[in-house]
Amino acid sequence: MLHGGDISGIVWLNKPDNGTGWASFFLNKGYEVFLVDEWSVGRSGPESTVHTATDGSGTCYEIAEVAFSAPQLYNKYYQARFHTQWPGNGTFGDPIFDDFFSKFGPVTLGPQAETIMRAAMCDLLHRIGPAIFIAHSIVLAHVAVEGDQTPFGSYDNAANGANTSIPYRPYGIANTPLNYNPLITNASQLVQATVGTTTYTDGLLSNFSCILQAETPAPRQLTNIAKVPQLFILSEASIHITYDHCQVSYLQQAGVNVTFTHLPGVGIKGNGHFMMLEKNSDDIASYINGWIQKTIK
Repeated sequence: MLHGGDISGIVWLNKPDNGTGWASFFLNKGYEVFLVDEWSVGRSGPESTVHTATDGSGTCYEIAEVAFSAPQLYNKYYQARFHTQWPGNGTFGDPIFDDFFSKFGPVTLGPQAETIMRAAMCDLLHRIGPAIFIAHSIVLAHVAVEGDQTPFGSYDNAANGANTSIPYRPYGIANTPLNYNPLITNASQLVQATVGTTTYTDGLLSNFSCILQAETPAPRQLTNIAKVPQLFILSEASIHITYDHCQVSYLQQAGVNVTFTHLPGVGIKGNGHFMMLEKNSDDIASYINGWIQKTIK
């Protein structure tokens, strides 16, 4: 299990309202669970690595409220109003929020971090054998909980009202080279095209356009990623609802078989980005477990 940005593997342990987290859930289902701290974070911090972080970022409590625990109070995008599953009121001073926010810290992103983590995760998987990889933001299967690899750009500022992407990930879903078929030697060989339109509902952002590979020449394929089944989970009220369809479309265009689950479609409503910490988190974990049991033979 790999955490997302600004936090560590502790996110999979107990929830901030003292409920048990997904690590315990999957342990109780009979899985052997490994919790990974990304390079420069937590147990993989500067004192435990031979590498030196060159940049870092962190999250202030205002951003944590807007993007994670209380988007419905800020109304920065249309779907924020549907967020109901956070325990407590989701704001600074509430003990549940304060416990959640106390786990945040700086994280180093970009090509350096990707290169180090790719090597580290491959080494771990070689050591432990076939695995199911659950990531919040290789393997027998990959479960992406609102993965944050929007093709060729970043919409991370959308929760604060930004309506355009920042150029990022020149290799489509990565800042570092990927094994495309046909092979590429430079990111510029990936021909880009804008698909769809950015739309608004009741004056608020509700959907971003996507940058995908152009249809001519034929989109290059990600044959290694396509070797394992993918489950992509999307909640009802996270800012990711406005742009995660772009990542799924990119993967499908590149030949990857993705099961794209919008949680309200399976009766799980009201969640934000940190759904593994919310009141109905076990319902989501149960859905993931069911998919694993049906998919992995």
